[in-house]
Amino acid sequence: MAKVIPLAISEERLDFSAFNPATLNATQTTAQGVLDWEFLNYSVDVVTGPLLRSIDLSGLLVISPVFNRPNVLVEKENYLFLMPTLEQEMYVMYSELSSVRALTSIGEDVNLVLHEYTSANVKDISAVALRTAATFNAPDPTVKAVSSGTSLKSSLEPSMINYVLGITDDDVDAIAAFLSTHPLAIVVISFGDLAHEYELLTDTFAKLPNAEQARLLTFTNLPLWSDMSPSSLESYPLLKLFNAIFPKPADHTPSLLRDLLSIVFIHVVAYGDGGFEKPTSLQESAYKKGVINAYSVTLGRFTWNCTNTTSGLECLYRNYGAQGIVMLSVQRMLDPTVPQVSSPSTPTMEYRPRQKADKMTSAQRNGLIAGLVMFTIILLTAVPLILYWCTEGRDNDAAPKDGDEPVTLLFTDIESSTALWAALPQLMADAIAAHHCVIRQLVKKYGCYEVKTIGDSFMIACRSAHSAVSLACEIQTKLLKHDWGTEALDRAYREFELARVDTLDDYEPPTARLSEEEYAALWCGLRVRVGIHTGLTDIRYDEVTRGYDYYGDTSNMAARTEAVANGGQVVATEAAWWALSNDERAGIAHTAMGPQGLRGVPFAVEMFQLNAVPGRRHAALRTEIEAILPDDTATDTASSAAGALLSSVGTINGPAAGIAFVLASCFAPYPVAQRVRELQPLLSKWGVGAPPRSRLVSEEDYCQGLMNRLAIRIATVSQARQRMGSNETGVSGDLQNIISSGVLNPLLGEGSFISDGARARHSGLTAVPPSAEPSAMRESRLWRRSTMNGLTLSRGPSSRKESLSVNTAGFHDDVVPFTAQASRRFSEEHNSRSASISCEVVVVRMPMKLGRRRRPSLLEPLAEDVADEA
Repeated sequence: MAKVIPLAISEERLDFSAFNPATLNATQTTAQGVLDWEFLNYSVDVVTGPLLRSIDLSGLLVISPVFNRPNVLVEKENYLFLMPTLEQEMYVMYSELSSVRALTSIGEDVNLVLHEYTSANVKDISAVALRTAATFNAPDPTVKAVSSGTSLKSSLEPSMINYVLGITDDDVDAIAAFLSTHPLAIVVISFGDLAHEYELLTDTFAKLPNAEQARLLTFTNLPLWSDMSPSSLESYPLLKLFNAIFPKPADHTPSLLRDLLSIVFIHVVAYGDGGFEKPTSLQESAYKKGVINAYSVTLGRFTWNCTNTTSGLECLYRNYGAQGIVMLSVQRMLDPTVPQVSSPSTPTMEYRPRQKADKMTSAQRNGLIAGLVMFTIILLTAVPLILYWCTEGRDNDAAPKDGDEPVTLLFTDIESSTALWAALPQLMADAIAAHHCVIRQLVKKYGCYEVKTIGDSFMIACRSAHSAVSLACEIQTKLLKHDWGTEALDRAYREFELARVDTLDDYEPPTARLSEEEYAALWCGLRVRVGIHTGLTDIRYDEVTRGYDYYGDTSNMAARTEAVANGGQVVATEAAWWALSNDERAGIAHTAMGPQGLRGVPFAVEMFQLNAVPGRRHAALRTEIEAILPDDTATDTASSAAGALLSSVGTINGPAAGIAFVLASCFAPYPVAQRVRELQPLLSKWGVGAPPRSRLVSEEDYCQGLMNRLAIRIATVSQARQRMGSNETGVSGDLQNIISSGVLNPLLGEGSFISDGARARHSGLTAVPPSAEPSAMRESRLWRRSTMNGLTLSRGPSSRKESLSVNTAGFHDDVVPFTAQASRRFSEEHNSRSASISCEVVVVRMPMKLGRRRRPSLLEPLAEDVADEA
C-alpha cells in the first residue's frame, strides 16, 4: 500500500486533493499502540491495507483489510471486503467441482488443510466448509490442522482436492514437490495466500512443467495482473491504470493490483456523484450506492439493513462485494494465453441442507438396516449411561473462560430466608423452586453462566456488564409479576419490618406502612437482593462439578456488594457501572449512592442502585464500616468523574507523590492511549475506579490522574499496614484510628447524590493545601516525533473534519525530560489545555489546538526539523 498510494495520486492520475493519506509502520506487537497514538493525535476516517483481526477499529471505515492468513468473514458494518472472502472461495470451488475434477479426473473429495490456525479458527472454518459441501451435496471435507513449525507435506492427499489455507515460504517447495510426485493431485490456495507468496510461487513453478503449473489453482475477481496485451488493457481500465503506474513486469503482482483497487474504490465512492462526500458519509455512501463500478471492476451489492415484510422483519447484512470470481491456475499467471479453469461467477451465498438421494441401492439399504439394528442395541445398552451424563453434565458454552478479559459476576440472595423457613415451612419449598426457575430462565435468556447455587443464593458469571445488569433488573420485574399463589410471604416481610421498629432506633420501615394498592404495585413474593461487580478473575475448571468457577477479588467484591443490599434491590459497583457503554448507562434508571464501606475491603467503594422497579424504597445499605463520602458539590456525571481525576494531578504529596513519579517514569515510553490500557489491570487489582474521560480533560491529564489515584491507594494501604504493625499490643485500636482518620481511603469520589433511602456517610478528610516550596520532582515533558526511514515529517496545520487519512504513518514518541521551570515557554503557558501546578508535582501538557491535527500530505514538502514543535 505504501508503494501504491504515492504513485496513484502523483501526476494527477487520481484526484486525491481532499484526501490526506499516511502510512503506518507497525509490527504485530506494536500495531494497537501505534494505531491508538494515531487516532489520539489525528483525525482518521478510513483505514486500508494490512491489519490484525484483534485490532479495535470501531467507528472507522475499513476498506479491503489484508490479514496475515485467510479466515472467516469479519461481520461488521464498517468493514468492506473487495477481494473474494473465504466463504465465497469455498462456494465457488464446490460449485465448480466438475471443472476442477476435469483437470485430472480426480474424485470430488476435498482435503481441507489449515496451517498454523488456532483451534477456534479451525472450528469456524470447518463449519463453513461443511455447510458449503452440504449445499452442493458433496462429501463432507476432511479437515487437517497443521501446527506451527510443521510441514504440511504429510497432510496432503494425492487422491483428493487439497484446499490449503495459511501457506508459508516453506510450504511452497512442499506443494511443488507434492504435485511433481503425484500426477493426479490438485492443490487449491486462497487469493490471500497467493498475494503473500506470489513472487516465491511464480519463481518456483516457472521451473516446473506445465502439468504441475496447471494443478495449482486459486481464485480472483481481478483482471489478470500479468496480462498486458493491448486487448486486455483496452477491456480493463483498471489494468490500464495499473500498467501506467507500474510499467515494469516485476511489479505486475496481485497484491499491488489489489491495493490499487482499494484506492480506486475509495476515490469512486467519494467522487462518484461528481462531488466529494464528507468523511462521515463515506460508509453511508458505499451502502447507499450498493453496487460500485471501480474502473470496470464491479463490486457489491453492499447492504446492511432490515425491512419489514408480511412474514416479519427480514435483515440482510452483506459487507463483501467481489463479483465475477474465477478459478485460474499458476500456469495462466505465467502464460496469459492459457484459459481460466472456470468462467466468472458471483456466488449467491445461499446455503441449503443436504438433499436426500432419490433412490438407494440394495447395498445401501442393507447397510442402513444393519446400522439401525446395531444402533438400537447400543442405545438400549447405553441408556443408563446417557441418563447419567445428561443429569450430571453441564453446558459450559456460556461460561467466560478468558482470564485476560473482565468478567461481570452477580450474587443473589433471598432476604430473611431463614426467618421465612421458620415461619412458613409449607410454602417455602414451592417458593424456592419458583425462584430458581425464574432466575435460570433469565440466565439462559441473557447468555450468562450459572456458576453455583448455595442454598437459595446464586452466583452467575456474564461476559458483558450489560447482560449482567439486564439480567439483574429483569429478576426483580419477573419476581414481581410472578403468581406466588399466596400473600403469606408479603405479610411475613411486613411483620419482620415492624418488628425492627421496636429494636432499631430511627428505623423507618420501607414497605410495612404502604397502602395495599401501593404495596401491590411495588412488591410481591420473595425479595431478592443482587450485587454486581466487574473485574479480572482467576478462572478454573472444576473436575468434580464439570463446570467453571471464579476466584479472587472480583468474586469477593461481588459477594460483599450483594451482602450490603436489601431485598428487592440491585446494587452495582462503580467498576460494573463504568463497564457499560454511554448509551447503555443512559438507558438505565439508577441512583448514585456514593462510596460505601464493605466488610473486608480496606477502602470505600462507589455504589450505584439500579432502579429495576421504579418507586421502590429501601432501607440504608447494610454497611459494616464507615465509608468516605466525596465532596458534596460533585455529581455523578462523567465530566465530574474525570474532573475529580484531573484534580488529583496537582493535589498529592508525600509518599503518594513519589509513587506517582515512579509510575509516570515506568509508563513514559508508551503512547498515552497504551498507558491508559496498561493501567487497567493494576487499577482493577487495587480496586481503583476509572471513570470515562470527559471531552474537557486531555488524554494526558486523564492518564496522570489515573496514576495519581493508584499512587494514593498504594501509599495509604502501605501506611495502614505500617501503622498496624508498629504497635504489637494495640492492633485493633490502631485500625480504629486508621478508619476514623480516613487514611484507608483518601480518594475523592465523583458522585454524592443519594435517594430512595440510601444514607450518605461523610468523612472529615480535608485536602492538603498547596505548598509554595519548589520541588525537585517537578518535570515537564517535551514530546518530539522521531523520524522514519530517514525522513522527518512535520505536523500539518489544524485539521478540518473534511480531511481523510488512508492507512496511517508510523511515528514514535520520544520523552525528553527537562527540569528547568523557566524552560516552559509562554506559548505553552497560554495554549496548554490543562497545565496544573501542585505542591509537589508539575505536569506540563502539549499545547493543542481546539481541532485535531491534520496529517501532512505526502505531496507537501517535508519539514527539516520538528524539535521545536512542542
